[in-house]
Amino acid sequence: MATITPVTATVKSEDLMQVCCDVSKEKIDVYSRVGHEGALFEMMDTIRNCGSVLQRQLKAWQELAQAHGHAGVLVVCEPTGGHERKLLALARQAGSRTAYVSGEAVGKARVIESNDTGKTDRKDARIIATLAGMGKTLKVRQLPDEYERLRELNTTYELECTTVATIRNHVHDQVRQLFPDLDGEDGFVFSATGRAIRQLFGLNPARIRECSWREFVAKVKTFVKAARLERLEKVWAAAASSLLHQCPATVRAMREERLGELFEDLDRHLGRKLQLRTRILDAYGKTEESRKLADIPDASSFQLARVIAESGPLADFRHASQLLRYFGMNIRERQSGKWTGKNRISKKGRALGRKVLYQLVFSSLIGEGKLFADPYRRKKADCACGMKAIVCLMRKALKMILGVFRSREEFSRDRVFASLPAAA
Repeated sequence: MATITPVTATVKSEDLMQVCCDVSKEKIDVYSRVGHEGALFEMMDTIRNCGSVLQRQLKAWQELAQAHGHAGVLVVCEPTGGHERKLLALARQAGSRTAYVSGEAVGKARVIESNDTGKTDRKDARIIATLAGMGKTLKVRQLPDEYERLRELNTTYELECTTVATIRNHVHDQVRQLFPDLDGEDGFVFSATGRAIRQLFGLNPARIRECSWREFVAKVKTFVKAARLERLEKVWAAAASSLLHQCPATVRAMREERLGELFEDLDRHLGRKLQLRTRILDAYGKTEESRKLADIPDASSFQLARVIAESGPLADFRHASQLLRYFGMNIRERQSGKWTGKNRISKKGRALGRKVLYQLVFSSLIGEGKLFADPYRRKKADCACGMKAIVCLMRKALKMILGVFRSREEFSRDRVFASLPAAA
């Protein structure tokens, strides 16, 4: 028997004229529907994505809305890699409301709306209007200043991390060309001994073999007293072996010079990372979350700061499901008839948020004796896959963070794992 349940209709408290925009770097295609004397008219236009032009156009839209009895203007667009931010900021300054629609929804609705798989910018603006008319809009979230600053610092820190990783790869590549038989798989060139050899000899095997074994050891020991002889012996032998590779002295000198430049770049960006880390902790210390999440064991303040930088104020989330969806950690089910596919996380939220959450769980929470050590071991045994177990605990960590923030009681391990099965 069919189940019939009452549905409460959503009633809009104000009538806004929806102005739907397909935004690109240089232009904006606009579509809107305006009622006049009982008839519905379409408004289509293409304007430049320029501040002065947008200000004039927003004022004109507000006058048009007022002339036709609307309470105001709602500017709707899809995220387009940042090109839409200028429009949305100016719209809010002008007193208009703003909203997003999902880019994926626009792509799929395009086929439904026009029965055509083709794409044009003017068509997209009309499809955005169709989705907005159905109420399929997303909130344009405005973070308070301290959280906006924290997020900007976290984004910059991630860019520095990426730059450091890129430079380290270039260093490895340059070392392979300059010192081909040196075993650098363990990151030796970045160790204290490796850096000492670079400063003394430029990691140039020819310069290393110019001095005697005793001189080589003595020079390195003046920089690093704890340098191990067995490691120095391997470097000494690798230098002799590398010289068997025919390479002109001028080319070897150029490679040595390039390696020095790369290390200078690396040290500069590592210094920036340290500065940004301090600034992130300082910004995080001014948030409410820093006080309420301080009792979570094993999680460092810096890791929690990066998570909060991506989440924004936790007070904005009433339920854990909202926070999971914001991070793209909500479960996407796949089922049709008798067929059941694999459930996966949606990955529709903040990609950097998922990355820092993974780093939190992997590096701090699942190690031996850590907070999630036993649940990880059980999940890994059940799933037969370590990555699936980590994803499960990433979801658990987000729920825990929100729960600790909203709770008025002290942190309790028992409450965190109350819903999990007891250990065998």
